[in-house]
Amino acid sequence: MSNTNYDLTDPASRLPVDNSQPSLPNSMSGLIERAIADARSLDPSLYHPKSRQWHAKPLVGPCEICLAGSVIAETFKAPADRQRFPWFFGIDVVNKLHALDSMRCGCWNHAFYIIYGFRPTAEIDQRLYALGHPSHADFEGWDEFRTHLDSLESILPTLREIEAAAFSS
Repeated sequence: MSNTNYDLTDPASRLPVDNSQPSLPNSMSGLIERAIADARSLDPSLYHPKSRQWHAKPLVGPCEICLAGSVIAETFKAPADRQRFPWFFGIDVVNKLHALDSMRCGCWNHAFYIIYGFRPTAEIDQRLYALGHPSHADFEGWDEFRTHLDSLESILPTLREIEAAAFSS
């Protein structure tokens, strides 16, 4: 039997991918916008923001979610009573959710590389670095999470300018 349908060096290629699932934006700013909208639409009685969890249902209490977990919960409609991790959704989504996690921490250059597949120029690299760290990158609870979301939202206009400059040539 032939294994030509799989890249044997990449275990993720052997995971089934649901091609009917929603797609995520292809830009850093688009991903942040989606994550903010998804996070703000979640029911606080079902979800507890916790920066170091993807989409994790503890034995007691609401589902714990990070920024990317908000996308897992809302865009991908993962049930609040189930564990879900990025690798459940295919390699493109995995990369975008990891990029969101990098942006949550203020690792803008790393997120740029994940999303666009190349390193930014020195000028763009400096501009990304200057974005700094969003407030409450290591959040727990709705108050800190909302402050984090507001902080990301305030960064969006500058990030859009940086993305436009990176691709204007």
